[in-house]
Amino acid sequence: MAHSIMRILIITDKYLPVIGGIQYHIYDLVNFLKDLNCNISIIAFQFEKKLRIQVENINGIKVYKIPNIFSKLFFISFLYLLKIGLNFRPNIIHTHLAQYSIFGNILANLLHKPSILTVHGFDILLSYRINYGIQRYYWARCCVKLGLIHSKKIIATCNYIREKIIALGINKKKIEVVPNWINIKKIRSFSNLNTIYSKYNLDKQKTYIITARRLEKKNGIDIFIKSGFELFQRYPNVEYLICGNGSQYYYLKRLIGYSPFSSRYHLLKFIPKNDLNALIKLSKLFVLPSLIEAFGLSALESMALNTPVIGSRTGGIKEIIQDRFNGLLFNVNSINDLIEKIELLLNESELNERIKLNLQANINNYSIKKLGLKTLEIYLALLFTRN
Repeated sequence: MAHSIMRILIITDKYLPVIGGIQYHIYDLVNFLKDLNCNISIIAFQFEKKLRIQVENINGIKVYKIPNIFSKLFFISFLYLLKIGLNFRPNIIHTHLAQYSIFGNILANLLHKPSILTVHGFDILLSYRINYGIQRYYWARCCVKLGLIHSKKIIATCNYIREKIIALGINKKKIEVVPNWINIKKIRSFSNLNTIYSKYNLDKQKTYIITARRLEKKNGIDIFIKSGFELFQRYPNVEYLICGNGSQYYYLKRLIGYSPFSSRYHLLKFIPKNDLNALIKLSKLFVLPSLIEAFGLSALESMALNTPVIGSRTGGIKEIIQDRFNGLLFNVNSINDLIEKIELLLNESELNERIKLNLQANINNYSIKKLGLKTLEIYLALLFTRN
């Protein structure tokens, strides 16, 4: 690789400074590949006020930010993408999120290059009940299906997503499972704990239970909050940390206000990543109460910090958490079951310690080094097969 640079064009929904699971995923992949002397450019469809393409250099990577409205104006978008592709001349086109893969696939065919699609979850999962999933829209369902059919290789972030793709009639032979990864070294480089206690007005004598998610309906944060209504009556030393922002922020704030224990909830809206990792580290437990979930990256991040995780029994969470081995599972949307599992880890120190010991058993299987190499192997296999 040192003597022959691979040129990779990544097409995605949004990129930094927008922060989210997909953005961190791509950021870590890009840095890993860059260290291997790969040349990378990124095309990101962003919600921009100005209807023009902006070109930015982010950590040595050229990022073309295209107003999201252009993605609906296919012909205009594709002309821009074709121009970028002809100038960059990629060896591989790697699209993240299936609704954008129609661009990647057509561009790959015109340039006679292989196309890869990574399916993350929002693009394949669907729930009308909680208004979740891009496939709620007819145009998106068409784009997703066409993207899955015409991509040369599909990367699913867990077996749960793989099965969802196969259920749509896609050939399972072209699907590879490459889980979401974590940068273990970066996660463990958290802020000083003494500083964090002072900064967020926390008490070292208290027992904190934390969740850190976008405050959206699908993440079930209200289930976590309601569990405190009963739990706090029996455990006067326990307090909840809720880290995140989103459309449900004010609803959840009002919900906390209904509780006689409202002062024991800490709703923290904007938390730097290093501070968040420190908050997870000082907490007794991490709760992942999702109603629907593709993977559950925050569970892995908590495990890397040796904080036991209680997660809902749904989607990819069941692949990360082995019940009573490296965490606990509770029934989706069940406040009583969640309370029972929290009490189990609060009261049974032997189980808690055993889970902590097991947390590190397979965390290295999710390292960027291991899974980045697996992604690179997929690139190389496609190129060699094509040649």
